[in-house]
Amino acid sequence: MSQKREIKLFGLRIDFRAAAMIILVLAVLVRAVYGVGTGAYERQHDWGGNNGHYQYVKIIATTGALPDNNDWQYYHPPLSHLVLAGGYAALSQFVKTESGEPDDAKISDILQVVPLVYSVLLLLVFLAVLRELGAENGMGLLAFAFFALHPTNIILSASLNNDMLTYLLYGLAFLFTVRWYKNQTFANIIGIGVSIALSMLSKFSGVLIAPLVAVLFLAVLIKRIKARDGVGRLIAQFAVFAAVCIPLGLSYTIRNYILFGQPLGYVAYMGDNNWQYIDLPFIKRLFGYYAPDFASPFSDAYRHNILSTAFKTSLFGEWGGHFGNYSDRFGEGVKNAAAWALTGAAAVVTAEVAFLTARYAVRKRGDAAGDFAVKFLIVGNVVLNIGFFLYFNYKYPFGCTADFRYLAPLLISAALVFVLGTEGLGKKAKIIFAAPAAVFAVLSAAFLTLFA
Repeated sequence: MSQKREIKLFGLRIDFRAAAMIILVLAVLVRAVYGVGTGAYERQHDWGGNNGHYQYVKIIATTGALPDNNDWQYYHPPLSHLVLAGGYAALSQFVKTESGEPDDAKISDILQVVPLVYSVLLLLVFLAVLRELGAENGMGLLAFAFFALHPTNIILSASLNNDMLTYLLYGLAFLFTVRWYKNQTFANIIGIGVSIALSMLSKFSGVLIAPLVAVLFLAVLIKRIKARDGVGRLIAQFAVFAAVCIPLGLSYTIRNYILFGQPLGYVAYMGDNNWQYIDLPFIKRLFGYYAPDFASPFSDAYRHNILSTAFKTSLFGEWGGHFGNYSDRFGEGVKNAAAWALTGAAAVVTAEVAFLTARYAVRKRGDAAGDFAVKFLIVGNVVLNIGFFLYFNYKYPFGCTADFRYLAPLLISAALVFVLGTEGLGKKAKIIFAAPAAVFAVLSAAFLTLFA
C-alpha cells in the first residue's frame, strides 16, 4: 500500500495524490467538453483533403498496406495512423450513411477519443515524473494543474493528426530517462529506447529528445569510468538501447528513402505561392513589429511575427478565431474579452517560467533533483525545442510553421520549474509565483470549456 504524501494548502492538510486525482478528473472533463465542441474538421491540422491524415488512415484500414507514395501527409511515419486505422476498421462496420457506406464524418468525430486517451496518459506520465523528482508537494500540485489545464495540452487532446501520440511518447522517454539516471537498469534503458523509437515512428521530430538522452548516457559513463564500477554492464545497456531504438525508429525513414528517395528529416514543402508563405527575412519575422499581429488574441489570418504567433497559438491553436460553437449564449464580445484575459494571464506566466527556468539553471543544489544531469535534461528540453523551432521557421517560412504545437514538449519542463525553480524561496515568494499560474489554469479551463 502506497504511503500518503500530505501537503499543506491554504492551512489545510491534504493528500497530494487525492488532490492530483481531482485535478486529473477535472482535466478529463474539460477535454471531453472541448472534444464534443470541436469536430473532427474543426481546428485540425491536415486531417481532411487529398492525401491528408484521414486518407492515410483509410488506405491502411481498407487495403492493409501503407500508402504507395509519399505525397503531402503520406511522408509521415505510420504509427498514429495505424492505431486510428484499427479504430476506423471497427467503426466502419456499423457507423454508416443511409446508403450503407462508412460515415466518414461521424467516424472521424468518434476517433477523437484516441488522442483524448493519449492526452490523459500523458498527464499520468507527468505525475510519475513528479514522483521521480520527489516533487509531490504544494508546488508540484500547482505544476500538475498548470500542465493538465494548459490550452495547448487541451487542444491537442482533440487533434487527430500524429502530434498527441508523439508528445505522449516523448513524455515517456523523458520519464524513463529520469528513472534510468537514478537507477541504471536494462528495463529503464529499454523503456527509453522503445519510447524514442515509437515517438519517431509517429512523427520524426520525436527524435529531438535523443541528444539530451545521449548527454546523460555520457555523464553516467564518465562517472562509472572514474569509479571503475560496472562499465562493461553499462556499455551492454547502451548496445541494447541502440539495437532497440535505431532500427525501429528509422524503419519508416529507411523505407521511404529506398522507395521514394525521401531524405532524412524531410518535410513536405507547401510552395512559395501558398497563402501562408511569408516573404520576409527571418530576422524581421522574429523581431519585426507588424500591427495586425497584435490586434487580436487569435492568429488566424496574419502571422508575420514568429514569436507572437507562437504565443497566441499556445493559447488558442492555429485557428483560434473559430472558437465559439457554444458561444451564442455569450456573444463575440464576451468571447474576445475572455480571450484577452487569458492572454494577459499567459503573458505573466510566460515571464515567470522564463525567470524560474533561468533560476533553476544557475542555482546550485546538492540533492538528486538538483543534479547537473537531471537539470540538463529539464533545461535542455526547453533550449533544444526552441532551437529546433527557430530552425524550422527559418527553413520553412510559413505562418503555420510558427504554431506552438511544435514546441509542446517544452511544457513538461515549463511546468516542472514551478517546483524546481522555486526551491529555496520563502512561502510568500512561492505564493507570488503560484497565484498567476493558478489563475491561468482556471481561465484556460473556463475558456476552452465555454467557447469550444
